Amino acid sequence: MRRILFLTLVVLTTLGVTAENRLYIEDFTISPGETKQVVVNMDNDVTLTAIQWRMMLPEGLEIETRANGRPKVELVSSRIYGDGDDDHTVGTNFKNDSVRVTIYSVTSVPFLGNSGPFVTFKVTASSDFKGEHELKLEAIESSTPDIVEYIMPDHSCVVTSTVPDDPEPVVGGNRLYMEDFTIAAGETKPVTIYMDSEVVFSGLQWTLTLPEGLSVVTGATGRPRFIIETDHLTDDDDHTVGGNLSEGSYYCILYSNESMPLTAGDGALVTFNVVADDSFSGEHLITLTEIVASTAAMEEYELDDASCTVANPTVTAIDNIERRSVNVVSTRYVSPSGMVSTRPFDGVNIVVKTLDDGSQVVTREMR
Repeated sequence: MRRILFLTLVVLTTLGVTAENRLYIEDFTISPGETKQVVVNMDNDVTLTAIQWRMMLPEGLEIETRANGRPKVELVSSRIYGDGDDDHTVGTNFKNDSVRVTIYSVTSVPFLGNSGPFVTFKVTASSDFKGEHELKLEAIESSTPDIVEYIMPDHSCVVTSTVPDDPEPVVGGNRLYMEDFTIAAGETKPVTIYMDSEVVFSGLQWTLTLPEGLSVVTGATGRPRFIIETDHLTDDDDHTVGGNLSEGSYYCILYSNESMPLTAGDGALVTFNVVADDSFSGEHLITLTEIVASTAAMEEYELDDASCTVANPTVTAIDNIERRSVNVVSTRYVSPSGMVSTRPFDGVNIVVKTLDDGSQVVTREMR
């Protein structure tokens, strides 16, 4: 303990620890951006003249400072003598991410009273302060006029923001999904996202990723167009759905300004149109990831990722040939008029490939 507390050469006669002497702060709440006065209370069953402690503020709380930049901590008037008979000094500074407080009297004047408010200070919460946090008082040492030192127990209080912390996602038996489908190059086709839900949700968000060669059809504003289906809507519903294309994926959100509920159960949730460009071929996956659903009470549910298969039917069969490693034993070309040849016709050809396992693959080609 700093010797400034004692200002004497007398050796300490006793070292005491007692539960009846304590420094503490009551739990309190604070809103983001708010400034609030905090009271540090002291219960002491012995007469004390000096005390020091270390205070640890949670991230997002900032203590008020004086013009010299030091923390501003003030003694409560009811704990000191008035009329100039009290010479207690409050010294503060910042050290190692903590606030250090030392209160002493050069003439060993005792503090008045045995309980209640002792000092006050003000804190301001940052604009993003939310959830519950601890404010700690540690290394609390006090002294009597007779140079007897008392070590008080550490203390912590809970500081709660009026804005709750982000809730932990809950994994439940609810899902979004799409059904497999085919689409030809240059074709536009509607795709539906379905929802099975046991919980009454009010909003959802998800990431939609399409394979190369597929894109969501846009509306008049140039943004991806999603349409809410009625299966999960109630009367006078105000839900809105939107999506934003970024880095190859569509970030989608469905919400209600009034936190209106979606009906639980099974059914179509959202429909959108996809268009395949002229180079689209083969078989691919469309995925739904980062799916989070929330209730009106702000409880969040993390849903499993989902995917469906999308294929171009005119070329998938050829891909299957390569995967099965079978051989083509004959190839015939059929013209639109029905003529058959071993050589392709100019223009459109129906190509019939006979495989060594007896099966046939039919495709359409332009020559």
